[in-house]
Amino acid sequence: MQPHAPAPASAPAPHPTNDPLENLKTTGKWVAVMLTISYMFGDLTVARQLNPDPRMNSWFLMSSPIPTILACFLFVAGVTWWGPQYMRDRKPISGLRPYMMAYNALQAGMGGWFGSYSFVCQRCDYSGNPQAMRMLRVGYWYLLSKFADFIDTVSKVRPSYHYVC
Repeated sequence: MQPHAPAPASAPAPHPTNDPLENLKTTGKWVAVMLTISYMFGDLTVARQLNPDPRMNSWFLMSSPIPTILACFLFVAGVTWWGPQYMRDRKPISGLRPYMMAYNALQAGMGGWFGSYSFVCQRCDYSGNPQAMRMLRVGYWYLLSKFADFIDTVSKVRPSYHYVC
């Protein structure tokens, strides 16, 4: 009887490294991939089906999605690579708590859907009436506030890389 040959050694399973900076960079790469897929999906399925709203053509960042996508890529690179590299030997930024609390209170009051608007789906009003224009401006300022959220997150990049919120 022949003795059994030992089973061939399999490659070790990949596992996350213990280096928080490397884990953060890997996460950033995956976020960039998801951002690209999300943009392509939106461009191919939604943007090509709907005409742009002519009321917003002259508004900052509204003529094309490219500047917003680039800002998102820069944000991801900033919080997953540049920020941690920069903060590696520095202390966290202090004194931002009151500003962040005020900003969060502003975010909570940013609604505009009170009155004749519903929390469920309804047709979009493309007219120039004052209520429709007010909601258009509320949505626009909400979009701009998301860029302020980028700053909120960047302010939390600290030497302990896993603390990025």
